[in-house]
Amino acid sequence: DGVPAEEEDLPLGDGGAEEHWSPPTRAERDPYLCWWTVEKDKPGVQRPPLTATQRRALETPLTQQERESLTLAGGEDDWVTDLLQFARAYGGKHPDAFCVPSRENFRKVLDTVSVLASGDGVTCSYRGGTFDAGVQYTPRQDLDEALSRALKWLPKKKDKSNGWTFTHPFEKLKQYQRALFWRHLFPFVWPAVQP
Repeated sequence: DGVPAEEEDLPLGDGGAEEHWSPPTRAERDPYLCWWTVEKDKPGVQRPPLTATQRRALETPLTQQERESLTLAGGEDDWVTDLLQFARAYGGKHPDAFCVPSRENFRKVLDTVSVLASGDGVTCSYRGGTFDAGVQYTPRQDLDEALSRALKWLPKKKDKSNGWTFTHPFEKLKQYQRALFWRHLFPFVWPAVQP
C-alpha cells in the first residue's frame, strides 16, 4: 500500500535477536615491518627501532656548512633513489615518529620529491602556476627557506591536500638531509658507511 512495514513485520536474521553488522577490524600496521621485503612465503624484514642518537640526528637541523659538505654518490639525480631507500625505512609518522611509512604515504612523498628533483616544479589543481619550476633540488639546499617560500605560494589554510603538497614532502627531505650527514648512524639503509 506504499507505506513501510512496521518493525515487527520485518524478518529478523535467525528468527530472534536483531543482528548488528560491524566492519571487520583492521590489523594494526607494524611500524617497523619493511613492506617492500614481504613475499608470499616470507614475513618480511623488521627494521630496528630508533636509538636516541638516531632520533637526535633526524631532529637536529643542519647548518649551512654541514649541508654544503654533503656528498652525493653517483650522478646528479641519484640522490633521489638514495632518499627513497631512506624514506621507505624511516619516513613514517604514525604510529611512531620515523617509523616505516605506509605505501600510500610513501607514494605521496615520491610524487612531490620527483618533480622538485627534476626541476619541473610543483603544481596543484586548485592553484594556478608552478612552484619552483626550473629549480633542481638537491639535499644541499636550505629546505627550511624553500618550505617557507612554498607555504607563501600555497598557504596551509588553502592546501586541500592536508599537507601532502609541501609540508610532509619537505619534512621528509629535511630528515633525509640530516640522515645523509649522519649516515653512519643508519646502517639499516647504509650498511657499508663508516664514521
